[in-house]
Amino acid sequence: MKDFFKRIWARITAWPRSSKITAGIWGLCVVAFVAFLIIHHNIFENNKNNADQAPEVTQNYEPRIGEPLSTDVPSDTVAIGATVAGDSTTTPAAPEPAPQNYMVAPKTGVDPNEPIAYENSDLKFSATLPAGAKVNESQLNKVIFTTKQGSLLYIVSTSSADNETLQTLKAQLSNSSSASNITNTTFNNHPALKFTVQGYGAGIVFIANGKIYYLLGTEKYFADFKI
Repeated sequence: MKDFFKRIWARITAWPRSSKITAGIWGLCVVAFVAFLIIHHNIFENNKNNADQAPEVTQNYEPRIGEPLSTDVPSDTVAIGATVAGDSTTTPAAPEPAPQNYMVAPKTGVDPNEPIAYENSDLKFSATLPAGAKVNESQLNKVIFTTKQGSLLYIVSTSSADNETLQTLKAQLSNSSSASNITNTTFNNHPALKFTVQGYGAGIVFIANGKIYYLLGTEKYFADFKI
């Protein structure tokens, strides 16, 4: 090996001066390139060893209260009633069903032994009821009057008159199997029909204020009904 390098050196020293300079430059380039490869290889090996020895890091996403959800989460997964900044996020209980509007007349401060003055501004009528009577307004466009013990006094039921007339109402009653004894009469200064209806007793129907009024029940109490 020593003889090999000696022969190489001998040949180089025998070259002309210009050739020696060129060879020296090329030699420096080769040495620099080899040194670069060695350094790069050492850096790569060190990084590889560090990566192998580094502990595995896991990422857990824990959203905080008040932090908005990511866009891929449907909005309906958020609990109803949820609030931010640490407030309560419980879902409110379902609302209780609305109680029936079931009233006992007369009101406080009125003599319970006296007749009761009742007025309904929505259905546009008033009535005088026996002492202690009950008023049930739980159904739309209908009021039921009963005694204190629960017996029916009468029912007032209304609907929009639209194009109805007393003649069309009479035809409807005539076709009903529950109505009979239909006669023309006057009630509260309005043309009306008087009839008998199964399950209720007497019946009166008339048109006023753009409404059809049906009164069904005990006839003697109809006299205290006013439009």
